[in-house]
Amino acid sequence: MAWSPCGSPSTRICQSDRFARLQDRTDKPLELTASGPDPDRRTLTHLRDRGAHRALVWLPQDAAGAISVSDTERFLDDLVANTTH
Repeated sequence: MAWSPCGSPSTRICQSDRFARLQDRTDKPLELTASGPDPDRRTLTHLRDRGAHRALVWLPQDAAGAISVSDTERFLDDLVANTTH
């Protein structure tokens, strides 16, 4: 079973005890997916420490909404650098 909060930023949900309370109310495994957090080390570490099992981050887009290969590669390199211990 997984839970992804709707209508609220994932970081705000993880700052509260709402996810912990949901976990306490069930005897089934419950996973938290953080959707759209800032992809920096501090935010991702905070989400992990508060119980998030995964984070979905958005690829960078240009003004027209296009996603370039070079921007995506840079973004992924930065993301790996921010999440590797």
